[in-house]
Amino acid sequence: EIKTWDAKRREKLKTALEFKDDKWSFKNLAVKLSISDQKIKDFLSGMAAWTAEKVVPGESKDFSKPFWQMTISFESGETKIFKAAQRDEKTGVVFFQSSGDGAAYQVSKYYFDNLDKDDAYFTADNTAPAVTAKTPETSSQK
Repeated sequence: EIKTWDAKRREKLKTALEFKDDKWSFKNLAVKLSISDQKIKDFLSGMAAWTAEKVVPGESKDFSKPFWQMTISFESGETKIFKAAQRDEKTGVVFFQSSGDGAAYQVSKYYFDNLDKDDAYFTADNTAPAVTAKTPETSSQK
């Protein structure tokens, strides 16, 4: 599940996916489009390839009112919540914290944007490219 909050703290559910009976589905029953198992697999693989640019003590960042949150619930009953503190508007840098972890992890705008997806991204009909584990382009690579 991925949700965001605007400046007035209004919540928006961007996507909620569920893996049940060996298949993925949208938890929002109003979404009638077919889901792309490959896009979900690529999204999760991209998450596993994350690298933090910097690690700082969690209390140095304010996670009390995140602007973005992703909740992952496992079959074992465990739940992991990833919260994002406000984005630095100049650099695009975002600090994340995972539930049960005292550290805050700095990630680039590129990595954050690869996580900030909605229902449309995961549909089989959407032509948006799947998340890949490649690194962002630098000016020397252009």
